[in-house]
Amino acid sequence: VNFLIPTAEAGSMGDVEREYNQLVNGVLVPKTGDSMPWGDGNVVRQANDRLVYSEANKPNKAYVFDKGTSLEKLAKDLPNLRADWMIRYGVDVLGTPSSYKENQQLFDRVLGKTGQPGETEKVNLGISGNFSVTYGSDGKVSKITSAISRLARCSASVVT
Repeated sequence: VNFLIPTAEAGSMGDVEREYNQLVNGVLVPKTGDSMPWGDGNVVRQANDRLVYSEANKPNKAYVFDKGTSLEKLAKDLPNLRADWMIRYGVDVLGTPSSYKENQQLFDRVLGKTGQPGETEKVNLGISGNFSVTYGSDGKVSKITSAISRLARCSASVVT
């Protein structure tokens, strides 16, 4: 079984770069103190064009960055933000053939799970713990759902 996460808005690396550039260049949060939801957290503009990102589940842990911070560094340092981009844009910023194989292996492991018909449980796919699986009438995984982002919600049925 090959399983791909459908995106809320399929796109390309250019879409991720456009969003990031609008953020760091002051289009999305133009003034000091302005903020917006981003990924599964919040980003606030500080003085000197610095931005502070806090994940929803770690509000006291701040990640400071600016336009000199690469998308790759953000994706490495903030796996939930990387996962959000994967869901919203269909792009893995750190995408390499080995990472695609690794992600497929994680999905295959989850798809091989069995459980009580109709039951839903949380699973960790490595990129984020914010996934759940629902079992069908045969006890096999019938649906995988992600709620990584407050901006986008992704759900997919399993097709064999």
